[in-house]
Amino acid sequence: MYWLCDVVRVLEAFAESTLQEIQKYRERTGFRYRGFRGDKTLVFNEAIIGDSHIFRTPYSRDDVFCDQNLKHACKSAGIKGIQFSDCNPGGDHP
Repeated sequence: MYWLCDVVRVLEAFAESTLQEIQKYRERTGFRYRGFRGDKTLVFNEAIIGDSHIFRTPYSRDDVFCDQNLKHACKSAGIKGIQFSDCNPGGDHP
């Protein structure tokens, strides 16, 4: 059995510093959306994210964010074909 799914929870998850950078991007390029893959300058607002393990933001159509718990659960379950990219300042995390 197969299921088609989508991550539908959209959160305003970024802290003010990241929101300012997104606004500068929009003004500079004229594009509403941008990609975040490989961006290690993102700052999240933990109070808004709360206990959400996976979510999208209104600033990208394609990017889905998850916490370390979800990443570990996918690895433990042996799920293949999901690519994770670290977006934490300061480098890669296990």
